[in-house]
Amino acid sequence: MVVDISTPTAPSSVGSLDLAGASNALTVTAYSGVAFVGRASGDVAIIDTSTPTAPSLIATYTSGDQINDLMLDNTNSFLFLAKNSSAAEFEEIDVSTPASPFQMGTLNLAATVMGATYDADHGYVYLAGNNNAEELRVIQF
Repeated sequence: MVVDISTPTAPSSVGSLDLAGASNALTVTAYSGVAFVGRASGDVAIIDTSTPTAPSLIATYTSGDQINDLMLDNTNSFLFLAKNSSAAEFEEIDVSTPASPFQMGTLNLAATVMGATYDADHGYVYLAGNNNAEELRVIQF
């Protein structure tokens, strides 16, 4: 769903896109007319939002595990995924060409990663985990 917030006291829906399958969208981030939607199925839908009233699918990247959160680096070239997984809870995707995303690397952690954010000033990704002994993990990018 695309929401117009140009009048903060009266936000309005201006567009939407129904993605294939029955998997729920769990997280979204966007830049400069491209949105990235993380889904419970493990797919990332890459969507052209340059015409907000008619968003269209550019590509789909399949990570294989539920995506709890995602975020872009400061160049908008790399997408970081926080996932439910037993082998790769953190994944880095090259999205410099949105129509051709590909995996750069993964990291196996002791906990499911529930949230993430990127600190462009210092080059670190901060991950929130669900392991009682490891709620915060810092990854250098």
